[in-house]
Amino acid sequence: MRVQVILLTEPELISQSLKQLPLMSFQAYIDNIKAKTGKAPEDFKKLAEKKGLLNPGVKAMEIVNWLKEDFDLGHGHAMAIYTTFTGHKEYKPTTKTKPKK
Repeated sequence: MRVQVILLTEPELISQSLKQLPLMSFQAYIDNIKAKTGKAPEDFKKLAEKKGLLNPGVKAMEIVNWLKEDFDLGHGHAMAIYTTFTGHKEYKPTTKTKPKK
């Protein structure tokens, strides 16, 4: 069996390839986290406050690593929860998905 590997180095090809991938919205990340852990962002925030992780000087990766280790979240899901802690309201998730054939 032969496997052909194609490296996409041209920006236009990379852009076209990325458009074919389904995109997960921010809300979908939150919904998946709640389904997996039973916890909403507010629950994680309360736990982080109790652990002192929201004190000044605490680095983002300390919080992300805690979420990954204690709740078995992936990096992207842990970052989504961290984003809710920081109050980034300007984030506008995309709802583009790969068209079904």
